[in-house]
Amino acid sequence: MTGTDNVTITLSWAQPFCNNSVYITDPSELTVARWSGTLWNDLGNGGYTGSITAGVGSGTVNSSGLVSVFGTFTLGSTTALNVLPIELIFVKAELIYNTVEIKWQTASELNNDYFTVERYNNELERFEAVAFVSGSGTTTEVNNYMWIDNHFPPGQLYYRIKQTDFNGEETFSKIVTPYVDISVLDRIIPYPNPVKTTLFLDRVDFDANTSLEITNLKGCMVYRGKVEQKLDFEGLPEGIYILR
Repeated sequence: MTGTDNVTITLSWAQPFCNNSVYITDPSELTVARWSGTLWNDLGNGGYTGSITAGVGSGTVNSSGLVSVFGTFTLGSTTALNVLPIELIFVKAELIYNTVEIKWQTASELNNDYFTVERYNNELERFEAVAFVSGSGTTTEVNNYMWIDNHFPPGQLYYRIKQTDFNGEETFSKIVTPYVDISVLDRIIPYPNPVKTTLFLDRVDFDANTSLEITNLKGCMVYRGKVEQKLDFEGLPEGIYILR
């Protein structure tokens, strides 16, 4: 959220539990929290709705005053009655030449044993574990994590982070897809576009070992190798192809 207007922030929760572990037990102790870039600021509890009966319920909580500085917001708690396993600030994936860097940051962790980096398998149509990264146990400090994927299949990539507590309970991050560094693509000038038989590539300041991949929209690779001055497209079906 971005902007400069003075507003009341309202956050909602749809269930007080995750994977059979109850995390919200007393809505009156909930607060609205905003990430400042270095720590979570308590914006108070200006009123809440909802209740919990036998571990079931939903509701909302408002900031105690008007908010003029926006950013990342989350549910907080004034006591240990409503504690989430981790407070995840962000997860992102970035394609850097022939690797994908997956980074994530936590604001706090509770009984966090380890993280699992999962990548979607297009053939099996499911997420699979590709790496394990140790967590920081219990901490209120900001922690940064990163894992580099050096061996990934062609086509569109999807990643997510699974967090596992010491008791085996699990939570999942949102799904992210790699961000392509546009500055790298800008150094390849393909022409003509559209192409019928031969695609010419003008290169600017490339290392001799820089590689190029060309896939169709289904993720099927039609070329993988060094960046050549020209590539033969004759015989390929008409369609849209992606260079990376």
